[in-house]
Amino acid sequence: MVKVWLTGTATTAVPVMCVKAHVEPVGPYGGRSNGKYRPLTQAAKAYYQTHSIPYDSWKCDKL
Repeated sequence: MVKVWLTGTATTAVPVMCVKAHVEPVGPYGGRSNGKYRPLTQAAKAYYQTHSIPYDSWKCDKL
C-alpha cells in the first residue's frame, strides 16, 4: 500500500489517498543496477535520521 499525505508549513499532515502498489520485479533502475540502490546523499541521510516514519503509519484502514 502507498499512503499519501498533504502537508504545508502551517498545517499538520492530512492523509489524502491510499492505493495498492506492487514491487517492480526487475528491481531498482529497471534492472540495470544489480539490485542495488544509489547511496543516500548526506542531506537526505540527515533528514531521514531526524524525520523517521513511525511504524504502521502507512496503514490505510481509516481512509
